[in-house]
Amino acid sequence: MPRFLTQFAYTREAWQALVKNPMDREAAFRRLVEQMGGTFISLDYCFGDYDGVAIFEAPDSRTALATAIAAVAENAGKTTANRVRGSLSTLCAWSIREGLIETNPVLNTNIAIERPRDRTLSPEELRLIWTHAGNDDYGTILRLLALTGARANEIAALRWSEIRDDMIVLPPSRTKSSRGHEIFLSVAAQQILRAHPRRTNPDGSSRDLIFGSAGPFTGWSHAKTKIDARIAAATGKPLPAWVPHDLRRRLFHARKRARLGAAARHRSVSRSYQWFPSGGCRHIQSSALSVRNAHSMATLG
Repeated sequence: MPRFLTQFAYTREAWQALVKNPMDREAAFRRLVEQMGGTFISLDYCFGDYDGVAIFEAPDSRTALATAIAAVAENAGKTTANRVRGSLSTLCAWSIREGLIETNPVLNTNIAIERPRDRTLSPEELRLIWTHAGNDDYGTILRLLALTGARANEIAALRWSEIRDDMIVLPPSRTKSSRGHEIFLSVAAQQILRAHPRRTNPDGSSRDLIFGSAGPFTGWSHAKTKIDARIAAATGKPLPAWVPHDLRRRLFHARKRARLGAAARHRSVSRSYQWFPSGGCRHIQSSALSVRNAHSMATLG
């Protein structure tokens, strides 16, 4: 059978999880290879850009790719596995156009079924998260997510240069839709940012990134574990499973309820969209923003 080599790298959170809960990764990967009809050769850790390399035999390229994708799904979840599969398919499609390969083996691999989250934090859960978030980078990020409804990576990689008065101005390269947009900053959010210390680079120059150390903030898993522990210690029970994105969903849910309430009282909520040359969309909704901030402060107070 053909022999395949795959390299892999762990995130900081993955290394922390391995240290906390050691497990035999070689045995797990061997099982996957053999389930796919292949033969496991070796799995070794190394220094450099990659943390390890695995060598195995498989009947064909499709089976080898399916094995690698299954390994990702087992270690990082179905969503991440689907993203990896998509990236591999894009690479293979490019290789076909360049005349490097004849077919795309990824097309014949399965796509994992993803179940969208529908978790909505209750006012009490939101209060607990806000109260026990702490004053470090992670705590500040969580509070900004609760107040702005931004995506987690948009705040984790936020720069001082992206803040313009009462708006966060994001370029297309920083958004999921690849279209620049502006995020309203309430008075509370502005106060949080003003209170956050400005840092310097090793050479003494001012650091543009607000959070993180060498780059944007990345310590999600470790920081969340600490908050969950503080909440459990204070309440005597753990908070039901939640993720930072639930804060965004909670805000939009509250805003939707506010709109329905306003409609029921025959109050109009003005909305206008202003398109900018950069291709971004600025969403100005004065009445809804006032309702949203009032609701957030009432909930957290």
